Amino acid sequence: MRIRNIESLATTPLRRAALSIAEAGLAAIETGAAIRAGVRLEKNTLTVLERAFPLDPRGKLIVIGVGKCAFEAGRALETVLGSALTGGIVVDVRPGTLSHLTMFSGTHPFQSEANVEATRAIIKLLKGLTSKDS
Repeated sequence: MRIRNIESLATTPLRRAALSIAEAGLAAIETGAAIRAGVRLEKNTLTVLERAFPLDPRGKLIVIGVGKCAFEAGRALETVLGSALTGGIVVDVRPGTLSHLTMFSGTHPFQSEANVEATRAIIKLLKGLTSKDS
């Protein structure tokens, strides 16, 4: 349940119905579920929403994620991509720890040295990639 106090709010049948609709809407846009439903890796092919991307088995598979749902997306991608994921960087407004991705806590919408540091790390990672990498 995403609405934690649904029982105290659902004081009438109409309110219960409205809260059920809101709960279903929130479930439909849950980042991790959307990633797990829309991204898959089979052999050397990454498929995102039915669009296939061939992967070079000699290359790296990295993730760059920036935004308010980047932590959840990164966590879901670690699960979906498994050991094929070689690394990456995630910048979110909330702190967290991921297994294969480096996590930065940004300060959106405010400028900060933390955001500059995360940006520098992303640029450094991207500069090291070759045409074999994805």
